[in-house]
This record gives sequence, structure tokens and C-alpha cells, in this order.
Amino acid sequence: ALMLYSNITIYINQATLKLADGVFDNIIRSSGIQVDPVNPNGKVLDVDEIQSVKILGSGKDNAFIEGPNVPYSAPHPIKGGAAVQWVGDWYGWRTVGILLANCKNYEIAHLTMRKTTCWAISQERGCEDMHLHDLHFDTAVKNGDGIDFRMGCKNGIVERITGNTGDDLIALSAFLDFVPSYPSGNYIWPMQATADNPNTLGNNIENIRISDISGASQHNLVRVSLSGGAKVTDISISNISDTGGVNGNLVLISTGYGTPSSLGDLSGISVNGIESHYTKEPLRISAPIQDSIFNFIRQHKADGVTYTINSEYPLINTQITNAKKVN
Repeated sequence: ALMLYSNITIYINQATLKLADGVFDNIIRSSGIQVDPVNPNGKVLDVDEIQSVKILGSGKDNAFIEGPNVPYSAPHPIKGGAAVQWVGDWYGWRTVGILLANCKNYEIAHLTMRKTTCWAISQERGCEDMHLHDLHFDTAVKNGDGIDFRMGCKNGIVERITGNTGDDLIALSAFLDFVPSYPSGNYIWPMQATADNPNTLGNNIENIRISDISGASQHNLVRVSLSGGAKVTDISISNISDTGGVNGNLVLISTGYGTPSSLGDLSGISVNGIESHYTKEPLRISAPIQDSIFNFIRQHKADGVTYTINSEYPLINTQITNAKKVN
């Protein structure tokens, strides 16, 4: 991977930064991630802080970061047998395009990411004060998320994001102790380099502003999910629209992947402006939530609904207002 150090700008000027064929690694990674030489794909030893970095392009139409034409293939690391492509979240954090951890004050903007081998951008423990904007994603792979916020992220702005993704376009996921140790079932290595256990760099997601998001997805455009006692608070989501089919929701609020969340774990969620033309269910709330508001939902799809609430979970001091079906 290309290592990202403090006070560095990577500028892609009408060019493509590409992972070579047959390489099993990130395209760009925080230099502070201390890989364990005994278990180089597993939980890392520690993460040193880096600051003030930028990954910028000359424009979404002419600056690209992309994965390989031919992903790395080898026998399954647990089952053996014939060679298979090591792509998707079962194969851990090295499948991520841009992996940032304990990174402060950074910007990623004005480029397209495509041909990823899993998530395009993942941010975790200690990531703060980020601005991700004017990005496009084309990620048809298994687990092809665009932007992921994991446990320990806070104080971020995400705006003007477009794409067609094989999974969530934007996902905020705090799954504490989801997998206590690896390998476990299909999960060979952790998708968080710091793994899923409690960590002093943070277990929660807080104060993220997301706006002006449009695209199509095999799953959701914006997903907020939590479990295991991790907290997600003070999240603002606005102006979300579909440009094609979305198999899930434009906005999904959910618990899962581990021990379900409890009332008090999810609060301060503000959603304003969901516009659906192609998606049957624009909004789904399927988690205990409090002190939140969902406003201005427009459903243009004739056989669609405006929103769905899973009655299994309590909603306390939470409102849904101005939700309509329109021609």
C-alpha cells in the first residue's frame, strides 16, 4: 500500500492511481497502522496518530483511484482447495481501498473510486475532523461500500457524493465485539484493523454531517447501524435521492451484527429530505432510538411506501413529519 504520513497531499491530476494485479493490500493506508508481523492480516499492534493529510483529484471525470483488473487469488486461508479471489469483507481490512485509522484533520475530494475489492474508503478508531466531498463510486464487487465510518470516528462532513455501489453508498457502523476473535465462521480477518474489541481510541460514532447524496445501490444509500453497546449520536443526514434502483433503503437505521443495541445507544439522529423515485421503501427504522427527527420524505414510486418502522424496537421522543406519496 501507499503509506500516508502527516502533512502530505496526494494529488491525482487527470490520472489513475491503481493497485497492481495480484496484490492483496490497500491502495492507500495510514502509516501509523502497526501491522503485526506474526499475523499481518489480523488485528494490528497499535495505531499511531497522523495529521493534516489530503487525497485530492482534479475532478470526478478525470481522476481515479481503482483496484486491480485481476484481484489476488490463492487457496482459501482456512479451507484450502483451489485458488479463489480474496475479495469482500470475509478477507479483512486489506481489501479496503483507502484505510485510515487515528487520522486527524483530513480531506478526500474530487475523484472517482472504482474496481474496488471491497469497501472503497474505511475510517476507524481515532479518525476526527474529516471532510469527504465531491466523490463518485463505482463498486460492483461483493461488499462494495463507498464510504464507511467505523467505531471511533467523530466530527466529520460528507457532502456531494454520487455512485452506483454493490453495497451501501455510505455506512456508519459501530459493531462492538461483533466478532470477539478471528477467524470466526466466514470472517477470516477483521474489517477494522483494530478489530471489534473495545479500544481506547474510541468505540462510538458521533457528530457526522451527511448531505447531498444521490445514487443507486444493491443495498442502501445511507446506513446507520450499531450493536454491542456502542453509541451513535448527533448524526445529520439531508438531501438523499436515488438515481436508479436501490434494493434496500435510501436511509436505513438498524441494529444487528452482534448483540442488538439498547435504548440510549442511538440518539440525536436528524434526517431531512429523502426523495425516492425508484426505491420501494425510502426509510426504514429498525433499532431503539430516541431524541430524533425524520422530516420531508417524498415517495414518487407508485407501489412504494413512505417509511417503515419495526415495532419491535422503542421510539422515544422521535418524530416522522411531512412524509407523502406524490405523483
